[in-house]
Amino acid sequence: MQKNRLTAAMILAGAVPFTAFAEQQLEPVVVTPGRTAQTMDESLAAVSVITREDIERIQPPTLTELLRLQPGIDVVRSGSFGTNTSVFLRGTNSNHTLVLIDGVRASSATTGQFAWESVDPAQIERIEIVRGPRAALYGSEAIGGVIQIFTREPQGITARAEYGSFNTRRVDVGYGGGDTIRYHINGSWVDTDGFPPQRSDTEDRGYTNRSVNGGITAPLWGEATASLTGWVSQGDLEFSNGEQETENRAINFRFEDQLMTNWFHSLQISYALDELTTAGAQRNKITTHRRSIDWQNNFALTDRQMIISGVNYYKDHGRNRNLAAGVLDFDESASNYGIFASYLGNFDFATFEVSARHDDHEEFGGETTGSTAIGIPIAPNTQLRLSYGTAFKAPTLNNLYHPGFGGFWGGNLDLEPERSRSIEAGLEHRYLDQRFSISVFDTEVDNLIQYAGENSQAINVDEARIRGFEFEYDLYRGDWTYRANLTMQRARDLSDDSRLARRPDEKLTLMAGYNFDFGLNLNLETLLVGSRVDDEGDIPGYGLTNITARYNLGRGISVEGRIENVFDKDYELASNYNTPGRSYFAGIRYQPGTN
Repeated sequence: MQKNRLTAAMILAGAVPFTAFAEQQLEPVVVTPGRTAQTMDESLAAVSVITREDIERIQPPTLTELLRLQPGIDVVRSGSFGTNTSVFLRGTNSNHTLVLIDGVRASSATTGQFAWESVDPAQIERIEIVRGPRAALYGSEAIGGVIQIFTREPQGITARAEYGSFNTRRVDVGYGGGDTIRYHINGSWVDTDGFPPQRSDTEDRGYTNRSVNGGITAPLWGEATASLTGWVSQGDLEFSNGEQETENRAINFRFEDQLMTNWFHSLQISYALDELTTAGAQRNKITTHRRSIDWQNNFALTDRQMIISGVNYYKDHGRNRNLAAGVLDFDESASNYGIFASYLGNFDFATFEVSARHDDHEEFGGETTGSTAIGIPIAPNTQLRLSYGTAFKAPTLNNLYHPGFGGFWGGNLDLEPERSRSIEAGLEHRYLDQRFSISVFDTEVDNLIQYAGENSQAINVDEARIRGFEFEYDLYRGDWTYRANLTMQRARDLSDDSRLARRPDEKLTLMAGYNFDFGLNLNLETLLVGSRVDDEGDIPGYGLTNITARYNLGRGISVEGRIENVFDKDYELASNYNTPGRSYFAGIRYQPGTN
């Protein structure tokens, strides 16, 4: 880590004494980590929230620029814009995070990973990051936690255009309205020439993305409502041997009704598509579909106690076609049934949450997970959290069925799910205009799936342990905003105590912002990341500083600008892959009703 980055980050933070401002009260933030709405200070999980206001202030060119600033999250992009991106939550594998878009499971059923590069920040209203196991409520994948993305629902018209380095052009528009029947639609387009993705590459590799999301919500009878939402993203990526086309979709129908004064239920029917087509010397097309049904019931026992229960079914279908040879590598499906229940009790002396779930998978059989948590108020506005939870990750369709390449990297129908056990202690304090939280966690993962053995077949072979510490601090005082978070973790392979690839032991984020009286908002962020290991050895740590500014011209019009990598740091996220140097972006936004 480099000292000059830390010094730059503190320029704003040290400019004015805190006592110069009057105290203000933070508004409660509502989150849904337990499948029901709670304020953050009521939640018994470690939760971070990225709001629409945060997105407009940071002006991120990609979703992962937002996520990398959050505690417990490490991001690795293999090259230029649009290339494969991995997100590691609390040191677990990149496919150990459950990703939901408007409540729809959106990760690929073949690789198990989500296409992070497919989501444009212009399409996002809010992101909730729940750190720690959530399998007792959501089932497979939630070993490291859950990242839930809520798509944008604007009121009135919004529009934005941007141009910047690498000949990057961006346009997004949106519109929403309605009283009885509410509706919204958003569209975005991004095109960039990019940069050479690998150290050995000399040519820029371009990327284009087109995405649309929309929805409608209508009342039916009494308290009943129905809604239909959808999101579609299409991308085109250039690489050295050809081109790659991607398409992602998430469609969700939701029905809600208050059956009795103490009984609320919802029915959700959803569909997700992940498709990747590679053109070039090796032409290939991988298509996965996921169809699911969720029925959830919330029963209020008293004004302080609730039982949440439900059933879930989903079916994954994957097809891998070798277009060059004109053959079908595999065409398989697998289904899963789940049933869950959770008790929440909020008393003067403590808050309790106890959850359990049983899943029945078509291939590996049954899996039962559970979690328990307690929150103890130890002082005014201060809560101590203690929790324990188990989780699992079902084998992907590739893990189970893929025939392999030349007899190698093949599937295995005898695979067991990856399983984890986690224990956590946390402390959270809120007072007027500030909040801080501390979390200490210990996670063990068994039966990790790797391609190994004589023919590199998918087998359960590894065990891992991740221990860590997270700290968050937020202060909103007058026109100043200060935010900081620190992650210290030790992610190790238990077989030889080696470091898990691409996960640093430490990360620090510092952010400061100020609103000037004449309409200018200025923000500075610094990210300091420790060293990591990769397949080809150690990767040095690095520091990045970014500056964003927005000036309000009036009548809903503002001009914006962002400087990425202010000190033009040369660094790597993955061995032998390039990252962007100093880059500039400028845009104009139209959003009536904003200051």
